[in-house]
Amino acid sequence: MSNEVEIRQMWPDGPSRNYSTHRPGSSWIPLADGGYGGPYVCQSCKNDVIGIYRVENVWQCAACRRNAKFRRINGKAGQN
Repeated sequence: MSNEVEIRQMWPDGPSRNYSTHRPGSSWIPLADGGYGGPYVCQSCKNDVIGIYRVENVWQCAACRRNAKFRRINGKAGQN
């Protein structure tokens, strides 16, 4: 039995989350396709996160969302 975990987009333009065909932990939820969903994955920093927000067509964690807002306010949009 393999417990491989991959990152999968949940629907077109939807957030990404950890996915496995076998349940790696008790906090993973059953999904409609028969697999299991784990933590969401921020599309900016690629870290596992609990909450995710859609910011300008990108799914981001709270920290990346704050950084993007700071860059927009200070006229540094698109710069890292």
